[in-house]
Amino acid sequence: MDGDFIEFTLFTKTPLVETGKAERLYDILDHWRFRPSKFNEVEPICKDWKDRHQFLQQFHVNCNESFGTLLIKWTKPTFNAMVMWRKGPRAKSHCLSFFQAKPQDFGGEQVPYLFEIADQLFEQLDFDYGFACLNAEYYHSNIYTDVQIDERTIQPVQVVGMEWPDCIPGLYWCNYFGNAYLEQGFGRRIADLPNTTKLANGIRLMRSDSALDWESPEDRERTQSLMDTLGRDWFFTKETGMPDKALKTNKSLFLKRSSQ
Repeated sequence: MDGDFIEFTLFTKTPLVETGKAERLYDILDHWRFRPSKFNEVEPICKDWKDRHQFLQQFHVNCNESFGTLLIKWTKPTFNAMVMWRKGPRAKSHCLSFFQAKPQDFGGEQVPYLFEIADQLFEQLDFDYGFACLNAEYYHSNIYTDVQIDERTIQPVQVVGMEWPDCIPGLYWCNYFGNAYLEQGFGRRIADLPNTTKLANGIRLMRSDSALDWESPEDRERTQSLMDTLGRDWFFTKETGMPDKALKTNKSLFLKRSSQ
């Protein structure tokens, strides 16, 4: 499993620069059982976490960039977080919060703590969608490995993710769906499925107990069954392309900020 880590990504259809969200993010992380140690003004991570004013200032600076990243680092357990702002293809934009941890550093009995903080962030910062899985599973599902850029260059290309929220990029080990999906008829029977946790603004759906099982025949069969139950026309896959259904989101707030 060398090189594997857990991707934990939360998406929002409204900018994180909205009033109070930076403060809420800092306070949630500051009061979590594992307090961060550092964050960055510029790479490498160098600012002491206690400098709340500098964190909030850097947060808002990055929010107004076409592409911005704010790194956060923990000492124990050893993992990192990134708050990212991206401008996607065809002038689409989104915000996301991205967590990663090596399974051996933040696995086993400590996995519930990762859900604990993700649940808090999803509810208190009003995220709309999220997932968690091994990077290997995400790579398998959403990366083309042999895209020809020019006559000499071949590089991996992400085929979905920047397109959110126009599609759901597959079904993973852990999945968050906000009320916007539920209100539009997505997964009418989702609350009756096993391994679901009701949240204030949606639901968390677990595919299996372990992120390490994604290649097993049982997990792959379970994935297909769950997608059938939830409705395949919501999901993007490398095999089917863009889905028939999508959330109709207003991206003008992002576009205005990216042009400033």
